[in-house]
Amino acid sequence: NLMPITINGDGTITGLAVGGLPNGSVDADTLASNAVTTNKIANSAVTETKTSGVVGTGLKVIDQWHLTSGPTGNQNPLSSWSRMTSAFSAKSAMTESSGTWSFPETGYYMVMLDWVGRCDAGEDNRWSDIDIMLSTNSGSSYSRQKRSLTSHYNDPNDTPYASATPFYIVDVTNASTFRLQFKLEFENNTGIQSTSGLITSVMFIRLGDT
Repeated sequence: NLMPITINGDGTITGLAVGGLPNGSVDADTLASNAVTTNKIANSAVTETKTSGVVGTGLKVIDQWHLTSGPTGNQNPLSSWSRMTSAFSAKSAMTESSGTWSFPETGYYMVMLDWVGRCDAGEDNRWSDIDIMLSTNSGSSYSRQKRSLTSHYNDPNDTPYASATPFYIVDVTNASTFRLQFKLEFENNTGIQSTSGLITSVMFIRLGDT
């Protein structure tokens, strides 16, 4: 049974069924401020199109660093990094301390290292190895996630260089416990890390939520 519609003396209306108002009766000015709360919005209603103007969408972490010194021999971890600042401003930046990297928040991260090293003339280093190492327990232990091997030609009168570009996607599920390092190893522990002209660098890009 339908209830009669009654306009009460206090300005309220009783007996009006859900959907009883014709389309277009309620406009934006009719809604009270803050009337539409988060729990009133269905998850399926929030599409990529509807978030195009929301601050914080898009890439949330973008950071670039370069190596500032060229130590001799194996490095674990590879340290002495400095952020590229001449024409770049980091967004929600990574944190680095003595070659150990921390992530600002959870998410999927692309880690891209552009590495160059050399061996002085006459040194017998046929190969070098650069690894991306990951810890999920705040640095108590690390495991190799990506390995790149390079070869150096042996010339007694020349300085052979080698390069590698290891990259890896890290699923950071806990930013407070995930750590990352780069490990460098030469065959005879006598190679030299190259730094001239920002030659060795690393880039971190957060791709999206985990």
